[in-house]
Amino acid sequence: MATIKGTSGNDTITPESVSPGVTGGIPSDAADTIYGYAGNDTIDGGGGNDWIDAGSGADTVRGGNGDDTIYLTTDFASVSGGGGYDRVYISGTAGNSLNLTTAGIEWISGGDGNDNFNGSSQTVALTIDGNLGSDAASGGSGNDSINAYNGNNTVYGNDGNDSISTGTGNDSIVGGRGNDSINAGSSGIDSVSGGDGDDTITINTAFAGVSGNDGYDRVYINGTIGNTLNLTTAGIEYISGGSGDDSFDGTAQSVDLTIDGNLGNDVLRGGNFNDYIYGDNGNNTLYGNGGNDRLYGGTGRDIVYGGSGDDTVSVGNGNNSVDGGTGNDSISTGTGNDTIIGGAGNDSINAGNSGADSVSGGAGDDTITVGTAFSSLSGGAGYDRVYINGTVGNTLNLGTAGIEYISGGDGNDNFDGTSQTVALTIDGNLGSDVLRGGSDDDTLYGDNGNNTLYGNAGDDRLYGGSGNDTVYGGSGNDSVSVGDGNNNVDGGDGNDSISTGTGNDTIIGGSGNDSINAGNGGTDSVSGGAGDDTITVGTAFSSLSGGAGYDRVYINGTVGNTLNLGTAGIEYISGGDGNDNFDGTSQTVALTIDGNLGSDVLRGGSADDTLYGDDGNNTLYGNAGDDTLYGGSGNDTVYGGSGNDHISVGNGNNNVDGGDGNDSISTGTGNDTIIGGSGNDSINAGSGNDSVSGGAGNDTITLTTAFTSVSGGAGYDRVYINGTAGNTLNLTTAGIEYLSGGDGNDNFDGTSQAVALTIDGNLGDDVLRGGSADDTLYGDDGNNTLYGNAGDDRLYGGSSNDTVYGGSGNDNISVGNGNNAVDGGDGNDSISTGTDSDTILGGTGNDTINAGSGADSVSGGAGNDTITVSTSFASLSGGAGYDRVYINGTAGNTLNLTTAGIEWISGGDGNDNFDGSSQTVALTIDGNLGDDVLRGGSADDDLYGDNGNNSLYGNGGDDRLYSGTGDDILNGGAGNDYLAGGAGNDTYYVDSLGDAVSEASGAGSDRVYASVNETLDANVEYLYLTGTATTGTGNTLNNLLYGNGSDNILSGLSGNDSLYGNAGGDTLSGGIGQDYLNGGTGQDRFVFSESGSANRDTIGDFSHADDTIVLMDILDGAEDSSITGLSFNDSNVLSSSWYFEGTGFNGNGTQLSGIYNDTTTGSVWYNPTSNSAGDSVLICIVGSATAASLDSTDFVYAA
Repeated sequence: MATIKGTSGNDTITPESVSPGVTGGIPSDAADTIYGYAGNDTIDGGGGNDWIDAGSGADTVRGGNGDDTIYLTTDFASVSGGGGYDRVYISGTAGNSLNLTTAGIEWISGGDGNDNFNGSSQTVALTIDGNLGSDAASGGSGNDSINAYNGNNTVYGNDGNDSISTGTGNDSIVGGRGNDSINAGSSGIDSVSGGDGDDTITINTAFAGVSGNDGYDRVYINGTIGNTLNLTTAGIEYISGGSGDDSFDGTAQSVDLTIDGNLGNDVLRGGNFNDYIYGDNGNNTLYGNGGNDRLYGGTGRDIVYGGSGDDTVSVGNGNNSVDGGTGNDSISTGTGNDTIIGGAGNDSINAGNSGADSVSGGAGDDTITVGTAFSSLSGGAGYDRVYINGTVGNTLNLGTAGIEYISGGDGNDNFDGTSQTVALTIDGNLGSDVLRGGSDDDTLYGDNGNNTLYGNAGDDRLYGGSGNDTVYGGSGNDSVSVGDGNNNVDGGDGNDSISTGTGNDTIIGGSGNDSINAGNGGTDSVSGGAGDDTITVGTAFSSLSGGAGYDRVYINGTVGNTLNLGTAGIEYISGGDGNDNFDGTSQTVALTIDGNLGSDVLRGGSADDTLYGDDGNNTLYGNAGDDTLYGGSGNDTVYGGSGNDHISVGNGNNNVDGGDGNDSISTGTGNDTIIGGSGNDSINAGSGNDSVSGGAGNDTITLTTAFTSVSGGAGYDRVYINGTAGNTLNLTTAGIEYLSGGDGNDNFDGTSQAVALTIDGNLGDDVLRGGSADDTLYGDDGNNTLYGNAGDDRLYGGSSNDTVYGGSGNDNISVGNGNNAVDGGDGNDSISTGTDSDTILGGTGNDTINAGSGADSVSGGAGNDTITVSTSFASLSGGAGYDRVYINGTAGNTLNLTTAGIEWISGGDGNDNFDGSSQTVALTIDGNLGDDVLRGGSADDDLYGDNGNNSLYGNGGDDRLYSGTGDDILNGGAGNDYLAGGAGNDTYYVDSLGDAVSEASGAGSDRVYASVNETLDANVEYLYLTGTATTGTGNTLNNLLYGNGSDNILSGLSGNDSLYGNAGGDTLSGGIGQDYLNGGTGQDRFVFSESGSANRDTIGDFSHADDTIVLMDILDGAEDSSITGLSFNDSNVLSSSWYFEGTGFNGNGTQLSGIYNDTTTGSVWYNPTSNSAGDSVLICIVGSATAASLDSTDFVYAA
């Protein structure tokens, strides 16, 4: 980085060389500072961001690479910025012309002459400052900044978002493409074109021409001269005029416009879209034309035409003329005398609070606000709302004015809607108003004056306010509300709702079902008129009449009243807090009489009445009908009279007589005297020392253990006793058939009753005795004693230590978890006990006993009994008869079924030993889970071993033995038995040709010990012949067959079998498969009937002296063919010439026909022919030792 200084002469300062006199070194790639001073210098800054002041003279300057700053005078010869962003400052009075692209300059400031700076080919953002003089400047395609100052300049922004600023001269400006910002200065006759893009243009009012062209263009005009512009032609979307009288026409524009006339009397026209038009304070004329426009007229005398669309119009305090046109317009004016036409559409018009305005809403549902000084007012077609502000009263015929909703001012208004046929809303506001509704459902508000309201036809709502109002509802279902004045209300026809205040009102409901609330004060005179009316009055009323219909009256206050409900035409009455006397005796319709507070006397009529006595000492008479009588909490006297009455009294000491009928009576905690009377009554006496008599009929009585007396009377009566004390009752004397005791120790005796009883002792140690019918006794949780006596009784002992005697009959007995003693007695009884140690005697009959768990002692007694016990039972006896026993639990049990008298038993999950050996009847014995030992008797028994390792012995008879998944022993004993082992390695003992063995496939390795000739059943693997059995035959499995000491015949059939003859002259035939044959001692015969290597058998113990190989006639491999190529003597012994022995025999050669014994391998072959190689058949393998002893005499033929 060097500071290099030239001389006043013509210097050369370059990286290659410097001329003499130059100090500071030579330019480098660092940021150098170079001073050329006077003279025609040649300067090259080289690399780096250099600062070069060339001084005066015809200098040639190259900035080189880097962001350079260069200072020149206007007499320079040439300048080049080179690479980087370079700035050039030119001083002097001469003009200069530069191509900024060629010169590589991005920022230039010209001198005071007429400069021409052309950057049109540049692509980076340029800054061009023409300074003084009439300059020509062209930007490039970047976002350029061009300042031309006060000459008559020509500026082209070209592409990019350019910023262009000129001064006071007559400039020609073209922004070009891009969003340009152009400020043409405050004076001069400028010509400005924004070009393509969204441009912002500021010009003065003396402009020669202005054009926004394409894009959304904004134009701001400064000055006092008025201008006329066609915004469509000029391509302007936003314009702000000067202070002169402007005319801006956007009629043909197709975008949203903003037109601001500013000061002056302007004529502004919008287009067909949603325009904003501002007139300011002159006398302006505004045209919204199409679209939803906003038009602001200012404070002058404006004329505004909204045109089509939903427009918003606002004008100031001048005398304006506004026509909203079509659409839903919003119009607001000031204090002048305005003429307003809303036009078609739902308009909102606010004409201010003063001024003699003339307002017409036009077609549509309009909302209009005017002052009371308006000159004319019309809503026009549609539903129109009018709000009037001011203190002067107005008179309007709403039909003529076309007004459906009106709110008057504070004066005395007269609004007449009589001729209107739509629903009106008329609010008189302050003042004494006269308001008349029409024929529809109108709403009238009188406010606080002395108003007169006429609802006329329709279901009207009339609000009179707080003055002395007169209200006529007219026809229809009207709602009338007046305040605290002295009002006169006539509801007229219809179902009206009338409400008054505290004044002295005269109220006539008229025909219809009216609701009248006359308030809580005032000496009101109330007549409901025809219809079902509801009337509320205070106790100070002067007269009261319900009129025809079913009328309800509510009286508020503390004074008592006396009313004859028949004379007053009242069917429902609720009295005040005084001592009332309401007499409905003569009424024939159902009454509701509520005395409320006070000691009232209430009398019903002949229908089904409801009487409420509340908390006083009341006297209630139901008289005839099914009445509902509520006495309250005092000491009441209640007479139900005839009918099925519902009577409820509170906690006082009451006297209740239900009278005739099926009555429901409920009392409280006092000492009550209750008579149910004839009928099926329901009596709940509450607590207290009550005396209760149910009377004739099937009564239900509830009382506490503190009762004085109780009697059910004639009929089937139910009594429920609540409390902790015990009671003693003779049910026959008391006439009770159903009794539920309290929590004490009760003694209820029904012994002499002949009807079915239900007796529930509930808590306590109770003694309960049934009668001779089918009774139900409940002992609950105490230590109870229950006697069923005769009949089929149900006896429930509960969970303590109970003693239960079923007596005669088929009884159902259930006791809980205590140590109980149960005797079923005679009959087929059902007995169930809990988890403790019970003593159970079934008695005579076919009993069902479920002893639960515990160390129970159970005896079924005589009969066919079914007994369920746990494995922890203490003793068990079925008794006489066919008895079934089910044992539950995990412990094992040992039982002698003969001693126990059991014919059918199902054991628990433990290891059971059930012995029925001495039984002579057919037994069913199921050991269930566990390793059980089960023994049948001499009859046809069924034994089930389940899944343990069981031992089943059928003994005599044709038995059926079933075992499960364990390794079981099944021995049917004598008889033709069926043995089914299931899964596991089972052992079967077969001693009869009629025995059958059933084994599932894959269910273990099973063996049969047979003392008779046996063929293995399917899926059994092993056979052992015992006793005198001689013949054993296998199946399709790989069997193991063992003979005994007899001459056995063992046949393996298919499968790879092993046959052991043991002692005796045995015949062993392996059959199909590769079998092992061992004859044992004795003269054995080994039979070969199958050919091929797949059927190759092995002889384990062949003896030349004793044994024989028997060749069947199919050994050549052909079915049903005889042995060919061999010769046998008359004894079927092989001829010696056909027997060969030696080594190397393998069936592959072309030997002669004959039997070949390979003495090395012990293989015996049969060759059927002498001319075919490889057709020999392997008969058997005897081993090399045995093979050496063979000769032709060991082979015989059998067909």
